[in-house]
Amino acid sequence: MIYNRRIICSSILFALFILSGSLCFAQTFTTSDLSGTWYVFGVSSGGNYAGTSKGTMVLNSSGSITGGSYTTSAGTSASITGGSFAINSNGVIQGAAYTNIGITISSTSGKINSSKDVISLVDSTNAGEYDLLVLIKSNPPCTYSLAPTNYEYSAASNSGTITVTPSSSSCTWTATGNVSWVTITSGSSGTGTGTVAYSVAANSGAARTGTMTIGGQTFTVTQSGWTY
Repeated sequence: MIYNRRIICSSILFALFILSGSLCFAQTFTTSDLSGTWYVFGVSSGGNYAGTSKGTMVLNSSGSITGGSYTTSAGTSASITGGSFAINSNGVIQGAAYTNIGITISSTSGKINSSKDVISLVDSTNAGEYDLLVLIKSNPPCTYSLAPTNYEYSAASNSGTITVTPSSSSCTWTATGNVSWVTITSGSSGTGTGTVAYSVAANSGAARTGTMTIGGQTFTVTQSGWTY
């Protein structure tokens, strides 16, 4: 009975979520908002798989499911082999997912939140379950590119700049010089796209090569030797 009350309370909260979204959301949603890896948490009633579940689901920008898997508290494991979800301009979602154990999960009532990183779904399966699912979007790892990636200098003192471009504007990075004769003068850290400025000391000896590490990427400085 306690379990059923939890299901009822969750259903009421979900209905309020749907209602508040339809009244308050001003932005427009598209299927590209579904793209990414989602962590899935669920609770089910009825059927042979009643209990809780957790897993992942991967969707592309057209709403097609390209992968995923889940396990249940009843000890069942399954791979998500296909399916798709559609989203209208108000963020209402419906669709179906198919598994390798013959379970079809169908949802006719879902909603994405305003920051586009949480989806709530009410669904049923062909095995008799009724589910409440919450999908939380996984943030992809940050990657970085440098422009340029290397530079060659004469033996005289010099300076230069490097543009750092991360995969997301929220990605942070740091810049570190790995040799004493290359000094970072500004931009030793940043968030999003930024610029690293550096100076190269005059070289009175043989040709030399040094590096800087920026966002995990290597920038190479080559400097000619002094000629007499």
